[in-house]
Amino acid sequence: MPEATLIEPDLGFKRLVLSTGGECLKKCAQCGTCSIVCPISPDVNPFPRKEIVWAQWGLRDRLMRDPDLWLCHQCNDCAVNCPRGANPGDVMAVLRQRAIEHYATPRFLARWVANPRRVWALFVIPAVLLLTVIWRTGGLSAIRSAEHVDFDKFFPHIPLDIFFLGFTALAGLATLAGLARFWYGLSADAGAKFQEIPALVRVIGLHEKFRQCETSRLPFLGQWCVFYGFIGMFATTTLAFLCLLFGNDAPYPLWHPVKILGNLSGAVFAIGWAFLFINRLSSRKEAPASLYVDWLFLCVIGGTVGTGFLAYGARVADLPAAAYPLYFIHLVLVFFLLVYFPYSKFIHLLYRATAMARK
Repeated sequence: MPEATLIEPDLGFKRLVLSTGGECLKKCAQCGTCSIVCPISPDVNPFPRKEIVWAQWGLRDRLMRDPDLWLCHQCNDCAVNCPRGANPGDVMAVLRQRAIEHYATPRFLARWVANPRRVWALFVIPAVLLLTVIWRTGGLSAIRSAEHVDFDKFFPHIPLDIFFLGFTALAGLATLAGLARFWYGLSADAGAKFQEIPALVRVIGLHEKFRQCETSRLPFLGQWCVFYGFIGMFATTTLAFLCLLFGNDAPYPLWHPVKILGNLSGAVFAIGWAFLFINRLSSRKEAPASLYVDWLFLCVIGGTVGTGFLAYGARVADLPAAAYPLYFIHLVLVFFLLVYFPYSKFIHLLYRATAMARK
């Protein structure tokens, strides 16, 4: 006789899933249609059927250890074909948010990011820190006497770089700690496939799995543009920092390679953001349900790029009354994007890559 397995449901976890976007969990009759129609679900241990039944039973620990949770791209092919009108992709999104909070270091920051009642503090903290540094470096008094818009007088590059490098380093350590907990928390039968890392880089870089989803192209195009636009903007920031080290300080002319790369990357990013935003607004069945964290992520990345372009335009037009506030808001949003990286949807990329390496 097979050995009996003791099931210990976590009803509090199930209630949390139901109350944070997983209401359709009640509709699922376990017919298996979702796993059959999903183009990226494997033949062995397919998802999302097993994840849905685990969530229905409140098996929190199994879900937190499941690498398949991160292989779903929420394309919602499953929702279009579900005979009960359920949306397993949306439930998987809720479960991934719970996993981020479970593995985050420190956890309270992940809870704050996911809680609209607490998120205000995550904007106030960088605003106060930035104002303090700007005041201590004389930026507030310097801009009053400046004849033209000069962001370097408002927040000199050296203190700015030290400020962001320091906090980004802390975020990097938190990211590594969370990924380490995730790696060792995955199910015991998941093995490491380090020899397949080049193939994984290709799959992730080209979005090969996401490309197989058939229902809608908007999410794929949006994520592809946002992904490469962000890489381009990150490269622009890195090159600008290297130029500063070698004495070639900003602002750069429009034809400067760093400026060209930054503008092109920002444009690609903005196009991708528009695709994702339109997809979230869609009332079509295949459109994903939008959680609070989805809208927060879209607003922050869109605001970061938007305020960057607006501040640049105000500087070129020499409008200090608009340029300096826009630049300050831009810096606050950059802080949010970089420092809270381990707790937002941006961390999906690394969790998904880790899950693929252990699958």
